[in-house]
Amino acid sequence: MKSILLSISILICSYSYSQSEEQLQAFGKEVFEALTDSSELKLPSYIRSSEYKKLIRTQPWPLKQQDISIHKMDEKYNHSYMMYQQSYSELRGDYQYDLKKNASFEFLESSTEPMENSEGFYHFKIKLLFKQGKVQSMIEIIFDAAWTGTHMAIISDLKEDF
Repeated sequence: MKSILLSISILICSYSYSQSEEQLQAFGKEVFEALTDSSELKLPSYIRSSEYKKLIRTQPWPLKQQDISIHKMDEKYNHSYMMYQQSYSELRGDYQYDLKKNASFEFLESSTEPMENSEGFYHFKIKLLFKQGKVQSMIEIIFDAAWTGTHMAIISDLKEDF
């Protein structure tokens, strides 16, 4: 009986820190729409400090490594959040300017790769097609995100690659 309860508990815990491919794709599309939707500013969720600490405590790392990671996060959190806001604002501003000049953006795909030696942390790449007149260009938006157990949250700034 104890082993059954333990198995169920492990399954529930692992499920709360895992997500389906559909959820990951949906998050990628949500970030794309936040950058390219001309209607309203929809800033994608950046991970809260408390969520980050809780997620670090679930990692398969030694306690000392978890403590070091939390300490580093505490030191850099405000700067990291500011860099995220700045990169998001710059990209959104550029894309909104392009939309006003009759450009369009088409979502192509979102791909993810789990971060090495961790659970619930991902590298994201969003591929989109930029069109303006006869000009077409493939753009990649690159960032890191984490599954908090209830939602995806960005944990880095956003980078654009052509």
